[in-house]
Amino acid sequence: MKKCQIRSLNVKADMQRAFNQYIQNVHQDLVWTGVCTNKDKATNKITAVWPGSSIHYMKFIEQPRWEDFEIEYQKVCAVQTTWSGSRRPLN
Repeated sequence: MKKCQIRSLNVKADMQRAFNQYIQNVHQDLVWTGVCTNKDKATNKITAVWPGSSIHYMKFIEQPRWEDFEIEYQKVCAVQTTWSGSRRPLN
């Protein structure tokens, strides 16, 4: 994020809602819907971290869908000194 001068990176709200709905639907037929501590008792929603294996998660995050994020960039300075990712000037 520093190298690309990204100030903030947020998942778009509509994509977050759609993904959460997907997770809730997927979990209906899985072991998570039984009596377990991964379900929020007040909302009856699954609160597990990821709806799949750790290998599936690693594959999923390898190539993010950047169009699903709101990206805010820092203001560009008159003299750019961090393009290389270091704090030293390039010249």
